[in-house]
Amino acid sequence: IYLEDASTALTVSETVAAETKLPERRAQVVIDSDTTPQSIAAAFELLEGEAKANGFAIGTGSGLEVTVDAVKQWAEQLQERGILLVPVSAMFKGRLG
Repeated sequence: IYLEDASTALTVSETVAAETKLPERRAQVVIDSDTTPQSIAAAFELLEGEAKANGFAIGTGSGLEVTVDAVKQWAEQLQERGILLVPVSAMFKGRLG
């Protein structure tokens, strides 16, 4: 698989994926490009909006403690908002998207 992490607007990921015959997806949001709690919360809101509008959304982030903690807290509230959190690999198995 080839996953573009959304950290840049200029990308050749579609070309690389096509040339290597890899399934490709692009994340919509880097959730911790700014590690403030407000910025991470705003990134989650963007992802939720994207998921509700299109049926799926992909977000990426680093393994920073602040990111891991924020994702844990966010994930605990998703079911009550009608959102299912799945591994990104599900996007490549024809189940989503």
